[in-house]
Amino acid sequence: MENRKYASVRVKVETYRQLKKEALDEGIPFTRLIDNLLALYQKEKAKTLISP
Repeated sequence: MENRKYASVRVKVETYRQLKKEALDEGIPFTRLIDNLLALYQKEKAKTLISP
């Protein structure tokens, strides 16, 4: 049975690889995709911190 910690890392790596492949297929620089995702995450995080 796979350790939960390693399973979590494996899923994250697979997700990263899938995002990278899709970005390259669409012609989007991967770094721009990651920057956009980070900006969206920070915006959502700010919303949850502001709203009660």
